[in-house]
Amino acid sequence: MRTKRLICLVLGLMLVFSGITVVAADETEMEAVQAEAVQATSHRDEAVSLLIQFEVIGSEDAQNLDEKITKAQFAKLLTGVINLRSFAGHHVEMKDVEADNAYAPYIEAMVDMRVFTVDVNRRFYPITNISESEALMAFVKLLGYTVIANNYGSGTSGVQKLASRLGWL
Repeated sequence: MRTKRLICLVLGLMLVFSGITVVAADETEMEAVQAEAVQATSHRDEAVSLLIQFEVIGSEDAQNLDEKITKAQFAKLLTGVINLRSFAGHHVEMKDVEADNAYAPYIEAMVDMRVFTVDVNRRFYPITNISESEALMAFVKLLGYTVIANNYGSGTSGVQKLASRLGWL
């Protein structure tokens, strides 16, 4: 079961950070960039297929991979990546996440695990699109790399440096 979780996590990272923009100077470089894009698309298709197979995402979700996702949707994705099926943690009080919200169990699980935090006003902002730095921070926390990231610098700076060193960026 641990292997499945690791594969899902790696595939999730690949999907989140697959949008890289490249500027080519001449035709030869442009052809190389196009060849890399075709290969990246192939890898992305394989990753999507595996994520569907492991039930991390549904086939309907696979059609919308280029759209930005909210913090609530990302919380749901993360619970799928780590194969978290039980949400037996304590209720986390948030002013902007009602108990009947479809994403509430996923958000509460990620907040309970300290992957995400709420602000001093007890707000999570579930409908806000997740930024790259928030996604990186969540993955670092989920993997238990926070201490290592702090060795590279505090907060977002350390996470960015660690992500770059790990080849996530």
